[in-house]
Order: sequence, then C-alpha cells, then structure tokens
Amino acid sequence: MKFEIKLYADELVNSISWCLSNEYSITCQIPLSYYAISDKNREINYNLVRNSGASIHQFLIQLNKAYHRKKKI
Repeated sequence: MKFEIKLYADELVNSISWCLSNEYSITCQIPLSYYAISDKNREINYNLVRNSGASIHQFLIQLNKAYHRKKKI
C-alpha cells in the first residue's frame, strides 16, 4: 500500500491541517502566512510542519504494517 503526501500553501487556512484527499493520498495545508515571516519564526513554523508530518508518517507506517499482516492471513 503506497500513500502520497501532498503539501500545499493556502491563504485561507489559519493552522496546519491534514485531510484525506482520496484512498491513497493525504494533503497537508499550510497557512501561506508561514512563508511571509522572519527567518527565525519561519524555522519554528517549519518545525511545526515537520512534527505534524512525522506523526502522520508514523501512523501510515503502522497502517501499512497492519494492512500487510492482514493480507498475509
């Protein structure tokens, strides 16, 4: 099972949000304002995206392992 993670900058969102786009695709919407700030704050915001992405990635790894385990049975 292969998932695709898409990152989008969106001026309409105020915080990082994740949504399932289709069966094998997840979209991360990042506020456009995260790019229009000072370098110091930009790194903080990038870390928020990385941490959020790491959580989603771990979930997908566990989901993939469970999927393959079930398929073998």
